[in-house]
Amino acid sequence: MTLSNFKIIFGIQFLHSYFNKSICDCLAYSPSEETKKLMERYRMGIDKNINGFKLFVNTQFSLIDILTYIKDKANTTYLDFDIRTNNSKFYFFTDFPIDWTGYVLYNSQIISNQDQDGTIKLQGELSENTDTSILAKLRIYIDDIITLKKSRDIIEYDIIFQSRATQWQYYIINKSKIVFNDPSIFGKSDIQFEVAKNVTIQNGQDALLFSSGKNLLPLSQKPKYKFDLVNSKSMPNNSKKKSTYKPIFSGLPNPDPARIGTERVNDKNLVISPMYVYV
Repeated sequence: MTLSNFKIIFGIQFLHSYFNKSICDCLAYSPSEETKKLMERYRMGIDKNINGFKLFVNTQFSLIDILTYIKDKANTTYLDFDIRTNNSKFYFFTDFPIDWTGYVLYNSQIISNQDQDGTIKLQGELSENTDTSILAKLRIYIDDIITLKKSRDIIEYDIIFQSRATQWQYYIINKSKIVFNDPSIFGKSDIQFEVAKNVTIQNGQDALLFSSGKNLLPLSQKPKYKFDLVNSKSMPNNSKKKSTYKPIFSGLPNPDPARIGTERVNDKNLVISPMYVYV
């Protein structure tokens, strides 16, 4: 057999807005037992890369002919792959329903799939299956591959995960008895935090709570936002008001994705990221 006999059936990459450059390198892929037997019988293989894989077949026939033959002889209509994650925080930083358990089904026949610039964006459907040993299942129908192969040389799929957006909550505990003069959260972005509230945290300490309110900010592996705790006041300058800021705490932390919670707001669960800052 020559190298030209290796034919790519399809390729897929996994992207996630949480990661730098959206490269999601914390997933593992394996064929289901039925698909594994099929691959062994018809000399298929998987070529894995950092955030996806290519499925190929070793054959002297055209891809359309061999897939038609497999569908007829093997009496199967699709290829199944199980997707797992080795990142224990994946369910925290990914935009899944907070109280949901199950896996996501990515199916080449879902109507909402989008063909963009030659790459098919697969849309997920939440399964209520109690088997939580897998994160997702990829199901590619053989007829879909045959149809696509008639109009394009390369078949590429994308699965795109979105980062979870949360309400950021900074609890400021003043251990140093600093005099606060109109404290606020300040950053270079347009994101505004609500006016501070005096609260008592679980250990009985007094704190100032600054909340992003309706501004839900996406979690990210590499911090995208820089906020400072400042004393703010207005001072006259050439008969005009000019805002000045005196830093109290520079570089407030970004949330730990594993430390999220929920609050009930308007009969819905709001996902929050509480952060405790001692100054």
